[in-house]
Amino acid sequence: MQECKSGRCDIGASSESTSSCGCSGKSSCGCPACICGSKGKAEEFLCLAKSAHHELLKQKMKAVFEAKIGKKMDKVAELVVNSALVYMQDKMAEEQTREQFEQKLMNIFKG
Repeated sequence: MQECKSGRCDIGASSESTSSCGCSGKSSCGCPACICGSKGKAEEFLCLAKSAHHELLKQKMKAVFEAKIGKKMDKVAELVVNSALVYMQDKMAEEQTREQFEQKLMNIFKG
């Protein structure tokens, strides 16, 4: 389940107030008001419980993945981050080179 995109949803929200959530009440954000609509407080709480159950299951799955392949994932994460940093540095250097070229070109045209 996704979280509310706006962070403004609450358990007491009705279908009329889902527009403040930003998802137009189409069950796209995962908040209880959007998933359950205005069926009443009892249904909203049951829906919230289902959402919590899914979130707990997701947390448990993360823990199992960590135990089984956490070290490999750490290596993958480090490789990806290091590569991303090199990529960003290259892009910054490329931009600086382009700016220097443009400045030199403008100086020729001005002179």
